[in-house]
Amino acid sequence: MAKKAAPAKSVDAKAAADLAKAKPFKDKLNKTKLTAHLAAASGVEIKGVRALLAALEATMLASLHKKGAGEFAIPGLVRVAPSRCRPRRPEKVSIRSPRKSRFSKPSQPR
Repeated sequence: MAKKAAPAKSVDAKAAADLAKAKPFKDKLNKTKLTAHLAAASGVEIKGVRALLAALEATMLASLHKKGAGEFAIPGLVRVAPSRCRPRRPEKVSIRSPRKSRFSKPSQPR
């Protein structure tokens, strides 16, 4: 009988462990900095990271669309759902007693 070799740690597991120990960022990341960081951390070209972010953005917009699923989630990372707010009440039209002239009152928030 042949012995099975012990599974060695793959390169991806080491990279994932190193990313888990990443230091926090002092500044906000804009799209360019985020793209450069992801390209350096994953070893992928910047064009590939840009394409991935564009596809992710399109998928998110399609999921959050009025006719879509209504929420977007990356399991274990983030869940995005649109906020629901009530529409404004329409302006009221009132009549003053003595003159019977019309004027409009601004709508009041509920």
